[in-house]
Amino acid sequence: MNTLTVVFFAVLFGVVLLTGMIRLVLFLVRRRLLRRARERFPESEIVRLSPDANYFGRKTRGVAQVRGNGVLVLTRRELWFSLAAPRKDTAIPLRDIISVRIENSFLYKTVFRPLLVVRFSFEGDHDEIGWWVPDAELWMREIESLRSRG
Repeated sequence: MNTLTVVFFAVLFGVVLLTGMIRLVLFLVRRRLLRRARERFPESEIVRLSPDANYFGRKTRGVAQVRGNGVLVLTRRELWFSLAAPRKDTAIPLRDIISVRIENSFLYKTVFRPLLVVRFSFEGDHDEIGWWVPDAELWMREIESLRSRG
């Protein structure tokens, strides 16, 4: 075998190994997030759940926030998010939600897919949080439907 072939296979092996390690870490994080959600809510209370939510930040905290992955849960009473790392939980009672909309970006950040943006009242003021979730439009409709019933 010549040197070029050895280098090719070494690089290929490295890429496959790295890809496998990343997939394993993501699987373990996702499993931990699902466990967190299920410890907080009985299955019967969960209306919608996404362990693949990507947090874009909270408007009042400014543009310098770092995005992060976590689990987003909708129940009949609240919208709850738990950031994977560092662990940070946010609970928004549905009665405090002012509006829900779809945007292409939030805090000047985008993933070129629809983002779920929730405006809510908090300690006498208003704030907004943005997430990318699979099927943001469905999340928006579900939240609005639960709010209108409440």
